[in-house]
Amino acid sequence: MMNIQNRKEVGDTNNKLNRAEKLIKKWFNDTISRFETEIKSDRPVDHLCVTSLTVSVKYCEAIIILLSNDCRMPAKALLRVLFELASKLAWCLRVPDEKMDVSDEIIGEKIRRWSKSTATQKIKILKGFKECIPDSEAGMVDSLLKRWEKLQESLDCKNMPNFVKMVKELPSSWATELYTQCYLQFNDAVHLDVSSLGDRVVENGNKFSVGYDSKEDIKDLVQYCAVFEKMVFYLVRKHYEWDTVDMQDDFKCLSR
Repeated sequence: MMNIQNRKEVGDTNNKLNRAEKLIKKWFNDTISRFETEIKSDRPVDHLCVTSLTVSVKYCEAIIILLSNDCRMPAKALLRVLFELASKLAWCLRVPDEKMDVSDEIIGEKIRRWSKSTATQKIKILKGFKECIPDSEAGMVDSLLKRWEKLQESLDCKNMPNFVKMVKELPSSWATELYTQCYLQFNDAVHLDVSSLGDRVVENGNKFSVGYDSKEDIKDLVQYCAVFEKMVFYLVRKHYEWDTVDMQDDFKCLSR
């Protein structure tokens, strides 16, 4: 039978999950309504902002569902994806420095560099894929390769930095706090290897037990979800000079 302390823990966890879910929906509804009424342009930065919002919210929805069902490892994998998206969005919208204005030209160049890195990665993956399929099916891969190679050649810019170098270009809190605190602990959920699998085995005397999942506090993981998603919304709202004070106040209430 569940004791009083355990019931309290479960209640606190469910409460945190519900509050985070409602808060993210509130941010999303308010921000998307601003897009629909105020943004009439069709620039790459507008596409980047609105798609970052919509896709990241769907990831948050999945993370909360997973955590509600005590699935920590899959949630951690999605949390790392969410952190990477927030970091790349920050690199596009706020670098070189939050104290300096970042012009549309600089943002456009950052997006082009991200596009070139995407094309480079797609080409690498397709070339590896081609080595694993029968020659009779190579034509389809060749057509995709040509498409991505054409895009890569058309982008007269550098690739974006690798992820570590990119994070180091962000305001110091990203590298010294967020990257060091969370990136490594989520890595074992993305790359399952003999270490992350072996960590599920616990030895107790002559007996071994195997766990299905990691042991982080779910309240901590949902807090990470809210932190990363708040960054996405903050970056977008800051870019368009929309109010961020209410959003920050909402987040402080969730954190308490």
